[in-house]
Amino acid sequence: MFEARSIAVRYGRRTVLEGVSLDVAPGSLTALVGCNGAGKTTLLRALCGDIPIAAGAVALDRQDLHAIAPEILARRRAVLPQASRLAFPYTVYEVVRLGLIAAGAPRETEGARIAVALAAAGLEGFGPRLYQELSGGEQQRVNLARVLCQVPEAVGGEGPRYLFLDEATAGLDLRHQLAALATARAFADAGGGVLAILHDLNLAAMFADRIAVVHDGRLAGIGPPGEVLNDALLHEVFGVPLQVGAVPQAAVPFVLPQTLARK
Repeated sequence: MFEARSIAVRYGRRTVLEGVSLDVAPGSLTALVGCNGAGKTTLLRALCGDIPIAAGAVALDRQDLHAIAPEILARRRAVLPQASRLAFPYTVYEVVRLGLIAAGAPRETEGARIAVALAAAGLEGFGPRLYQELSGGEQQRVNLARVLCQVPEAVGGEGPRYLFLDEATAGLDLRHQLAALATARAFADAGGGVLAILHDLNLAAMFADRIAVVHDGRLAGIGPPGEVLNDALLHEVFGVPLQVGAVPQAAVPFVLPQTLARK
């Protein structure tokens, strides 16, 4: 598994994370939630090895992450960033193929592997279209297809694989939000590990095994949705009066924001 132990991340004199411990285990989907600027993206990037840490340790299968060869790490985990900008007129096919290149996959598997990834993101027939001409939601789905192309199976010859998704549902309509998270859920159920930053607490409750709440650079709570999503913690973290209930047929918590009192 990916493990962060008491890590700290600093940008200059500013401490963004301090004393955070979190693991991403095979067969599990963990949702990161919290306010804007709480440190969610920094934590995800530190866990997957994209940024250096100032203290603590990050490991994959108990091996220091930064001692693992980049080509091996690329086959074990794929990262969907919060935003992806391209300066050149790539087609959708070419963008998705970047995942194939990152993983060092053989060229003979290219066509089939890209087709499967496009289908998983609901983008059949989009291959020849220019990335820059797509809507923001469509571009996000293209980038989801790219990471699925990079790690097409939840478990490979080197062990379980991992998806790190930073706001994978951003800009998506309801149908595609559900489809994207169902894909992530299926990846975890097949033996892979998933860490997903989400802003929709109800979607986090529906799909995640655990929810980790990030607040001011620390973990304010972590555990199953039914334990973490409670009125007191969410009020403390988000500063909004919340009422957490449960869907009768599934015992899944849901969050109902209340109107802020006017001063």
